[in-house]
Amino acid sequence: MPQSTGPASMITARRSDPLNTVVMVLAITAVVLLLLPIAGLILSSFLSDETKTFGLANYQSIIGSRKFATVIANTAVLAVGSLAVMFVIAIPLAWLYARTNFRWRGAILVAATSQIAVPGFLVALGYIFLLNPSNGLVNLWWQEVSGQGALVNIYSMPWIIVLQGLTMVGPAFYFLAPAFSSVDGAMEEAASAHGISKSDALFRILLPMTAPALISTGLFFLVISVETFDYAGMLGMQARIDVIATWIYQYTQSAMTLPQYGHASAIGTMTAAVLLALIVVQILVFKRSADAGTIGGRARVASVRLGSKAQIASTIGLAIYAFLGIGLPFLMLVWTALLPVPQPPSLDAISKLSLAGFGSQFWAELANVGTTTVFITLFVPTCVLLFTISMSWVSGRMPAMGRTIDLVTIVSLAVPSIVIAVVFNIGGLTVHRYVPIFGTVWLLVIAIGTRYVATAHRITENAFRQLNPEMAEYARTAGITSSRTLVSIAIPAAQTGLVFAWFWVALLTLRELPITLIMSNYDLQTLASRIFLYNSSGQTQQSAALSLALFAIVAVFLAGFLYLTRRPVAR
Repeated sequence: MPQSTGPASMITARRSDPLNTVVMVLAITAVVLLLLPIAGLILSSFLSDETKTFGLANYQSIIGSRKFATVIANTAVLAVGSLAVMFVIAIPLAWLYARTNFRWRGAILVAATSQIAVPGFLVALGYIFLLNPSNGLVNLWWQEVSGQGALVNIYSMPWIIVLQGLTMVGPAFYFLAPAFSSVDGAMEEAASAHGISKSDALFRILLPMTAPALISTGLFFLVISVETFDYAGMLGMQARIDVIATWIYQYTQSAMTLPQYGHASAIGTMTAAVLLALIVVQILVFKRSADAGTIGGRARVASVRLGSKAQIASTIGLAIYAFLGIGLPFLMLVWTALLPVPQPPSLDAISKLSLAGFGSQFWAELANVGTTTVFITLFVPTCVLLFTISMSWVSGRMPAMGRTIDLVTIVSLAVPSIVIAVVFNIGGLTVHRYVPIFGTVWLLVIAIGTRYVATAHRITENAFRQLNPEMAEYARTAGITSSRTLVSIAIPAAQTGLVFAWFWVALLTLRELPITLIMSNYDLQTLASRIFLYNSSGQTQQSAALSLALFAIVAVFLAGFLYLTRRPVAR
């Protein structure tokens, strides 16, 4: 009897397709994972640390705390100051890259990409070795020369602001350069013909026309500034400069009392609510900029011709940015790793340089925490990619489910890393009797993966949106199952975006400090948490040596990313 090939049999085949079921299960599991931190955070915030009853005690304690106003003020100063530093550097770089004939445009791209890959806490560590008031190289040199105390104190709010803002320049460049490139260059050419200078054209034409993109970028990085732990944790806590991220950390890592997860969750809930509001505003502003009629996809970009003096000045500025953002911290890590005791460069110091810091203890540490780090860095993005591919595929075929996924991912973006670590620690302790996962690498993997599912989903969804919807229609008409269309057509066609998403999550996993720090223990450490703890205990050489190992791993992943995402050269 011939097999039916009508519409009814095709629907039955699609419904009974095992891979379709797997894709749906993965999408639903991802949504549940994203909801767990949100629900756990809210629930824990109402459970009193003292009485173990539900109520507003945690919120009342936090709001009534003597530190509350100071922490809010410090966080606001840090966030706004970081944005100012970021824009002051990122706007000129994006303008040079997108609107001028600057001869080192490619170097701007390399510097920005490299800075994104380098973990912020390694940059902070490099500057600590340079400007630490007790044994920083600059201050040791100053004491020898002048006989006076420290010249510079790295443990201060201005330095936290400068370094955090400098770190955000790389990713901000990727936000601003496309927006600058989209503005029609005919307007600048007309301005030039009427005698308007290049700088006036930048401030009177380009920046006003890209204002929605600038505001959207500012709101996005305002959120990042509030939740970033690296600089506030490594520089602020030493000087008792508390911000929201470090306040949450202190409630979970107190040496004098048991962890106060309820207080930490109350801070996290209030923070997430504010960040969610900023994210919603950012999305609305971004939508407005996308709809703006003055920015078009086929606009002609004017190439502003820079004179020889402007070329030299721009080259010097780029070199300073690259040196301060990447070169100087790296050199400081190398110098510190080769000396048993920090000291400024001199003939005597050079004679003491050795590889003792890379001895048997270093290799034992690297074999232990390095293996864990590499495993997490390979496993997390692979699982995240499976989840996000399933979410994007289901979203495109089930509008109601797609709206739910979009809403959940937007809300989850407002939950900072340190809050996710707190929630999963609470969850791990709660189910430990039945599922002994607390304190294991698997709970750490789940927490980090959950943190970056929403971020990766945006990338994979954009990659799938570039596909011609007619391809799926043709496949369906030909009787090809939905799962085969996904595996044989959609994934290969979106390969570049998916590779980008995998490497992006891998690099973010390598950079992740607060989750690994809060969820680590004696037996479970990553390179990030071990470097932080070594530095906190004053073991500078060990901290610097492991930092260079992490630098090497980041370089390998970055090289692989650049190789696999390179564009073929047209012949």
